[in-house]
Amino acid sequence: MAKGKTANPADAFHLEDEVQKLESAAEPSAADKARLAELKSELEKINKKKEEYVNEHPEQRKLVYKSRRTNEAREETKEDSTKPKTRNLFRKNGLPRHPERSVYYDPVYNPYGVPPPGMPYVERALLPNEVDSEAEPESGKYTSRINVCPSDPTV
Repeated sequence: MAKGKTANPADAFHLEDEVQKLESAAEPSAADKARLAELKSELEKINKKKEEYVNEHPEQRKLVYKSRRTNEAREETKEDSTKPKTRNLFRKNGLPRHPERSVYYDPVYNPYGVPPPGMPYVERALLPNEVDSEAEPESGKYTSRINVCPSDPTV
């Protein structure tokens, strides 16, 4: 096998790292200088092959070259994507607020509208007279008065 004389595009990343390491050395030896020149020429060959491939297949550009986004931009988008989206679909006991809106709802066989094991909870589209769950207030507390003493109607 040929030793190190390939134009493998995947090697470009490792070659760039090695070139930076050799360039940052305080006092490179003669062997280091020769290795640096060899690496730079090989890196040029790889980049030339990449450029030829991209000219022939422009739709593959994003696969050949790594993205130019900085780590800060990646972290910002990661933070945005990791924020949980609040959905007010379930009560505190875990059952759906409106089981009749579930695609799994059946008045006899599945009156709670819960999905089968392993399936996600999905709601059907709202009817014109229905209100979105996120727009309605929290209904966890009772608003009606409970008559504690049946003999005294004022309580």
